[in-house]
Amino acid sequence: MKRLKWESSQKLKIVQEGLSGQIEIRKLCNKYQVSQVIYYHWIEQLLQYGQKAFESKNITKRKHCLQSENQRLKQIIGDLSIPSGDTADAWPTSIIRRVSQSRGNVSTG
Repeated sequence: MKRLKWESSQKLKIVQEGLSGQIEIRKLCNKYQVSQVIYYHWIEQLLQYGQKAFESKNITKRKHCLQSENQRLKQIIGDLSIPSGDTADAWPTSIIRRVSQSRGNVSTG
């Protein structure tokens, strides 16, 4: 059989079709020009890594919470670190310039 490069979505579709029981595996593999060895390897991969499909939602939610908390803390630190008003004169110009540049402000003071 000709060696083809399969995308993950195509592999899943083929495996699902085989698992449905609507078609014999031999015929399914001929239909998509996939060896049966490869087909069964895909099933093993699905069974081995399929649990990650259910974990990703929790990971994504956790990641989002951590990113929000990180952003909130950065804002607090930034508010405490950047001089404003009368206290700005007490800070060395080089520090103010460096902080402004890191925030995207191109103020040279």
